Amino acid sequence: MNPSKKNVAAVLVALVLAGGGAFALRSTGSSVKAGSAPEASEAPLAKNGGAIEGKAARAARDLRLGRSFTYDVKAARTVGSGDKVAMATKIGGRLVLTVVGEAEGGAAVRAELLTPSREDQPAVAGSMNGLSTPFFFVVRADGAIGSFGFPKTMPGDARRQLRSIVSALQVVTGEKDAWQTRESDGAGELVASYTRRGDHLEKTKLSYERLRTPNGLVTPGSMGGTYEVRGGAQIDVDASGWPTSLVEDVAITATFQQVKMAMVEKTEARLVAQGEAKELAGSYEAAKGSFDGDEDALAEGAALAQKNADENLVGGASFRTLLADLEAAKDGRGRSKTAARLGALFRTKPEAVEEARSILLAKGTKESTAKSLAAALGNGGTKEAQKALSDALRSNDTTPGTKTESAVSLGLVEKPTAEARKALTEAMKSPSSDVSDSATLALGNLAKAASESGDPDALGKGEQEDAVSLLLAKLAAAQTPGEKALALDALGNSGDARALDAILAHVGSGDTIVRAAAVGALRFIMDEKAAQVLALATRDPDASVQMAALNGIGTRPVVPFLGALRQVLAEDDDVQVRLTAVRVLARAVNVVTEVESILAEVAAKDADAKVREAATQALSKPKAPVER
Repeated sequence: MNPSKKNVAAVLVALVLAGGGAFALRSTGSSVKAGSAPEASEAPLAKNGGAIEGKAARAARDLRLGRSFTYDVKAARTVGSGDKVAMATKIGGRLVLTVVGEAEGGAAVRAELLTPSREDQPAVAGSMNGLSTPFFFVVRADGAIGSFGFPKTMPGDARRQLRSIVSALQVVTGEKDAWQTRESDGAGELVASYTRRGDHLEKTKLSYERLRTPNGLVTPGSMGGTYEVRGGAQIDVDASGWPTSLVEDVAITATFQQVKMAMVEKTEARLVAQGEAKELAGSYEAAKGSFDGDEDALAEGAALAQKNADENLVGGASFRTLLADLEAAKDGRGRSKTAARLGALFRTKPEAVEEARSILLAKGTKESTAKSLAAALGNGGTKEAQKALSDALRSNDTTPGTKTESAVSLGLVEKPTAEARKALTEAMKSPSSDVSDSATLALGNLAKAASESGDPDALGKGEQEDAVSLLLAKLAAAQTPGEKALALDALGNSGDARALDAILAHVGSGDTIVRAAAVGALRFIMDEKAAQVLALATRDPDASVQMAALNGIGTRPVVPFLGALRQVLAEDDDVQVRLTAVRVLARAVNVVTEVESILAEVAAKDADAKVREAATQALSKPKAPVER
């Protein structure tokens, strides 16, 4: 493996093994001695773990003080490129989990891996160190994992491995038979979908929103590559809300600088005993006073982790140096890379935003430079950066192209401000159709981001018209098919359930552009009516409507749509439509048995070679990474 591949391998290993919880706070300096936790009493489990058919999966976690659950676990992780394995690890043992007290947002659980076993390739010196040391984590009633805490003496590798195993046991329950969640695993923060069948759950990992690196959490785009996940887990859950069995099979592929690396994660866990160990109550509180900082923290330490990552990305460069690099960039990739560095600079040095603002608003600034600066300010995403972009939208000296880029950038920030919403609302009335259209779509994006951030000021709630209300009014006032499609697209960006009835009113439109926009606007609205429309729209006579439906299905658990997807693949004449259906199914190929049978038939019988090849690739479950 050449040096560049070694570097990429190191990055991927860090991403997939630096495990942690979605709300990680600090590491613990535990005073509890290794081996002090008794196993849960070996009371035999009832058939199916004592599950109540059809009700068990809806149960909240049993987090009563002293409750203890013992699992036999096996975990295998393989990382490499092409046919070469950079690292392979197998860990097993008996994992004892005991509820020992209350904690931030949930219950504190004491964990201990008894009789651990480990195999490494290549061998890691001292690889068993720390694996049997007790540690803690926090779990909410719905099963989401929170903070992890480890003794100061526990080696970092042991922490990563144990976090990875516990994260695999995470099951975030829902009230319906299909739902989506945001949760965390060893690789980062992701969107997962669940489908319930009685006491059985099928979990599919859809996509990662932020990746875990040695410098903290970063978005996939900021790493300058692509990051893809496929697979999930088969899970049985009993009346306690805890898994009775879990089989996870996930393939994660990352491509950096034309080098493709992959990680295959396999975890098996079986509940072998339930019992009580009330003598451990209070051990979390006893250790809490000696907690130290955690480099993987996603709450108190998130700002520090982001700052470290940003400073590394900037590399000491000044604003003027990066601006010169931006103007000298010869292609889009170079400009994007420099814009990312500028965004990091804006987050670490707010005074640099003022320099960028003065150039952005200057009348003589080249449009290409101004547009690149607008993109960089959006990448920065700070309040100061959003103020500069809002000023650009309002300025009489900025060009329509700069205003358009400023609107797009405001629509992509993760934590929008009320100032950004107001500027986009004003820009919707711009005489330039490019500016007004971009502002409209961006306002939809902003509404979704504001809703997820929980900031009512950014949404405009409490005022006469919030962002979604403005978009609904725009749809009601629209006269032409193009105007209706634009408003529907923006409402689709918002993902707001208040827009559902207005969107459904247009799914039967005689104008294809409106019908496709309406179907596409359902993609983020997790409602049974929306799901029914998406399934029906896969049989629409127009391919654009079908593609919109398939893209919406791709954001959901696939099981309810298997019949519709099977019909598309068996009967539809459009090759691109069938290819898209294959890609939707591929996300669940390691999780849902019926998916494999559908794709196998496509791989053998489809009339088009590209569709057959896509199905064949989707069916492949690499034992080692594949490089193309």
